[in-house]
Amino acid sequence: MLGSRVKVMVVNAEDIEKSFEQMYSELKDIQDQTLVKEILEEVLTEHPLISGENGNIDLSGNTEEGIQFTRDFARRCNQLLGTPENFFLSHFYWEADRPAGDSPEMEELVDGLASGRSYLVKEYGKSKTTYQMFKYLNDRGFANLCVSRTKPTILESEYGLVDMESKWLTDIYLTENNLINPTNVAQINIIVKDFIKHNDHGAILLEGIEYLIYYNGNDSIIKLLFSLNENVMVSESILIVPVDPKSIDPKTLYLLEKDLEVVDFT
Repeated sequence: MLGSRVKVMVVNAEDIEKSFEQMYSELKDIQDQTLVKEILEEVLTEHPLISGENGNIDLSGNTEEGIQFTRDFARRCNQLLGTPENFFLSHFYWEADRPAGDSPEMEELVDGLASGRSYLVKEYGKSKTTYQMFKYLNDRGFANLCVSRTKPTILESEYGLVDMESKWLTDIYLTENNLINPTNVAQINIIVKDFIKHNDHGAILLEGIEYLIYYNGNDSIIKLLFSLNENVMVSESILIVPVDPKSIDPKTLYLLEKDLEVVDFT
């Protein structure tokens, strides 16, 4: 198994309540207060055993529920506000032995990914959690191909994605050979299929579906994903396609959910 395990620590509901209150107070000073409040209200609806407002929560002694609540709150702030995970780790001491981006939940999720399958990963905002998931596959020795809207040097510095083939989706003109123009859907198709052909156990991340749809329309990109999925199914590779469900029309999302396996981080 990858990485270190989370150590068992003594923690009670009162500790969690106090730590969350302190964290919430500091978070409001560095982020938009209205958005922070909306995120809190949203996450509270997902945890009916917990009540509270304005950062004061009542766990009613439910320690395990409280730990999961803090993780869900941190994840949503990371997705919608870009709040660094280390900010939360510094407040929640029960997570102190868990490196940023590393969790038993993520490890279990990656363990469940099956070769020959394509996964539509639903995630709001930037695909940070998806990149963490891809990093797990990278660390486990998969041959990795990343086709992304994010510049390769940023993928390396922010997510630790190294030792992989990387292609940058961009419409700027440079002489670098790792660029793909977003209108060149055929090139994406060829690159991914060629990678699958020459790697027995490959992991492919295709990030920027919304960007490709903007340039090419829904039908072209749906056909691309259907075609890539068929090639993955007769291989030992894994295809990961992150998408913000708020950024594409419901019909397109429905078709993709119907054809691909779904991982939901929303």
